[in-house]
Amino acid sequence: MKKKAKAIVARSEGDLAEVLGLERADGIEIAVRSALNTKVVQVIEKRGLTHAQVAALAGTSRTRITALLNRTFRPI
Repeated sequence: MKKKAKAIVARSEGDLAEVLGLERADGIEIAVRSALNTKVVQVIEKRGLTHAQVAALAGTSRTRITALLNRTFRPI
């Protein structure tokens, strides 16, 4: 019979980074990027902008903006 794996609890971004084998600073960077993304989404929603409008303002494609706002963007 297999033993059940013990759950690992990460209480902060730094703890999560450590569990994943990353540097603590990487966890903090992830948290900052996430907070920035959340703020950008809030501003876009508040202003009632479409993804196409944001893309035009940012000088990039609508597809890239959609990926960023849906948090599915993967940098090249």
